[in-house]
Amino acid sequence: MKSRPSIWLTLLGLLLTSFALVTPAFAVNSMGQWSADSPWPTVGVSLAVLPDGRISTWGEDIPAPGTTAFNTFIVTIPSGSTDTSAVQTLVINDDMFCGGFTFLPDGRLIVVGGGDQPAPTNGTGRATTDILDPATSIWSSGPAMSGARWYPTATVLPSGDVLALLGSIDMNFTTNETPDVIINDATAIRSLTGVSTATLYYNYPRAFVAPNGEVFLSGMEQTTRYLDTSGAGAYTTVASSIFGTRAYGSAVMYDVGKVLIVGGATSDGVATPTNTAEVIDLNAQTPAWRNVGPMAYARRYLNATLMADGKVLITGGNSNSASQGCAEAVLPAEIWDPATERFTTVASMPHYRVYHSSAVLLPDGRVLSAGTTAANGTCGGIDYKDADFYSPPYLFNGTQPTISSAPKTINYGAQFSIGTPNASAITNVNLIALGAATHHFNFNQRISRLTFTKATNSLNVIAPTSSSLAPPGDYMLFILNSAGVPSVASIVQVSGGASPAVQITAPLNGATVSGNVAVATNVASSVTWVNYYIDGNYYSSSPPTSFSWNSASVPFGPHSITARAFSSGDVQIGSDAVTVNVTSGAPTPTPTSTPAATPTPTPTPKPTPTPTRTASPTPTTTPTPSSAIAITAPGAGASVSGNVTITTQVSSSVSWINVYIDGNYFASSPPYTFTWNSTTVPNGSHTISASAYNSSGGKIGSAAVSVNVTNGSSTPTPTATPTPSSVVAITAPAGGASVSGTVTIATQFASSVTWINVYIDGNYFASSPPSTFTWNSTTVPNGSHTISATAFNSSDAKIGSASVSVSVTN
Repeated sequence: MKSRPSIWLTLLGLLLTSFALVTPAFAVNSMGQWSADSPWPTVGVSLAVLPDGRISTWGEDIPAPGTTAFNTFIVTIPSGSTDTSAVQTLVINDDMFCGGFTFLPDGRLIVVGGGDQPAPTNGTGRATTDILDPATSIWSSGPAMSGARWYPTATVLPSGDVLALLGSIDMNFTTNETPDVIINDATAIRSLTGVSTATLYYNYPRAFVAPNGEVFLSGMEQTTRYLDTSGAGAYTTVASSIFGTRAYGSAVMYDVGKVLIVGGATSDGVATPTNTAEVIDLNAQTPAWRNVGPMAYARRYLNATLMADGKVLITGGNSNSASQGCAEAVLPAEIWDPATERFTTVASMPHYRVYHSSAVLLPDGRVLSAGTTAANGTCGGIDYKDADFYSPPYLFNGTQPTISSAPKTINYGAQFSIGTPNASAITNVNLIALGAATHHFNFNQRISRLTFTKATNSLNVIAPTSSSLAPPGDYMLFILNSAGVPSVASIVQVSGGASPAVQITAPLNGATVSGNVAVATNVASSVTWVNYYIDGNYYSSSPPTSFSWNSASVPFGPHSITARAFSSGDVQIGSDAVTVNVTSGAPTPTPTSTPAATPTPTPTPKPTPTPTRTASPTPTTTPTPSSAIAITAPGAGASVSGNVTITTQVSSSVSWINVYIDGNYFASSPPYTFTWNSTTVPNGSHTISASAYNSSGGKIGSAAVSVNVTNGSSTPTPTATPTPSSVVAITAPAGGASVSGTVTIATQFASSVTWINVYIDGNYFASSPPSTFTWNSTTVPNGSHTISATAFNSSDAKIGSASVSVSVTN
């Protein structure tokens, strides 16, 4: 017969369940909705979403006396269903309760350590590793670790190896201080003998691969640090969190290099839980924790789950100070929005989920929640062998978009295609790693928000550029529409076998730079050319694959360097980006108006201000105390043709100037004299302007003159005028012309064009501006050759092309 407290707990659970199941229909699109309980084959202490969408699960099933048989299960859940009746039982001879687990790059599930039941050795760690092959549903033994681990963390590294970290050796909770790296396709062990972890909290460290390739430990203890897994290993302190130890709080990498820690208590014994939350940005020059939120409810033994839209669902936990109890369980869930950094309370769970509960995101966009044990005689003596499904608000905001096709494997930095009839409505493509959760932490949880362009019934998407941003393995690929509604995910495998199309090798991400900065890239053989951008503004094109950037042309602080790689078909096939912190040298602010993104195949002479359109002030010809610069030639109103000498005069306070033709950046000084080929513009009126800057980068004057271009028949003039159907034209040489020696190639393009590529016989030659190029025709054999030009808009989309054939007669 049940005791009186047990009866009251049962009645309370039924009452709360009835309230949870009558969420008004009008509220589900803001609150979401929980299902009723579904049976589960065991206490869902451990949950892992396999690459085929099935769920691997195990609990605290104690082997029968005299045996070592440990039961695990695989549950098949149809998309959108709460039917959990399709269960496969798998028996293994290792006790994996309280082990750590993650996925190998090929999709196999690997478990490190565990307990050693039954009593009296329960709590003694194990040195075993076990591997589940989802293709065969068979467990096998992996290599033995250097020591036993109970409550360890398993983390897949950028190399595809797996880090086994911390955990306890025995019932006295003696920490295993030596990390192991499971290598060679999980066939061998490499121990990191150069580190000591004696000061670290033994229990399930909240570890993530950081953008720098090292492993970031975000808790549970207050001091957070990097672990370099190369060689013998080394720890580096990063920062201390604000609250302190967060025993059985949770942690999520909610964006690349950005981590949320939430809830917990100062110890795993009697301690008051907290409602606080903190974030850290590992991309910053000096990462530091700061408070966000807080939650509406204090919680310990909570679960934090990345949802398909990148928000974080907080479920379960209790708010009282007793260890592993069920009193004051928190039923309302909360959603944390990274955009606002605030928590919103949503629908309540059917019943409590506290110690030994877990939660994972399913491919259909729902969240599976299971588990809770009757620890230490609490929780009414009930081990909860059931599961609940949470449908987030986004599933009630319209029809889910559909993925009609997606690749099975994608390579780092490569472009791939997603087929969808909803392409025009898609606003986000999210790549979320398969869940592997136990003890209120998901070892494999991370997200990549992918860049993409739209086509007819398809999306052209760029894969993550580095295994430090997305370690190799299987991911759920979601597309989301403008209402935030996700598709059912396709499972794709991110491959570590292929090199990225482009990778910025210098400077390093997070580096502090000043003055002239050497920017270097590695490119794959499939890359024809690369565009480089500073803070999203076009800077230069390659080849070459390295250049010098004058960081004094931007203000102090963080700035991004981006490289985009293109194939011979003018298709973007990869990109990479780093953020650097500019801290010294003359801080030259970008001039106030917005530059057009105008390519040039070589770096601008230094110092290099960012090309900027400026208004044309009243022309002046002689410097005065109020006029730091004058254009002394050509004179205002002059008629010019061919090569025009532009001469300027500046006062002693001027350090450098920008010169513009019709508001388009042309050149920088010193020197203060330039040669301009006026055949690159149509006959008629044109404006030459110049802006002067002092040594601090401040604009201190400007001047402008208008001239009349009158090129005659002896000077090549444009032979084609771009129209909406012809956005680029090659105006010289003429089609069919015989050429020799040095050949001037001139182009003309419409205002919708940001830059063009020029090719000789299909081979990349140069980028614009300028719109005129010099080609040494002796580099090709005599005979017929093709000069072609391809035009692109500000989004790097190809919008037109032109070509002429010439006869080389050297």
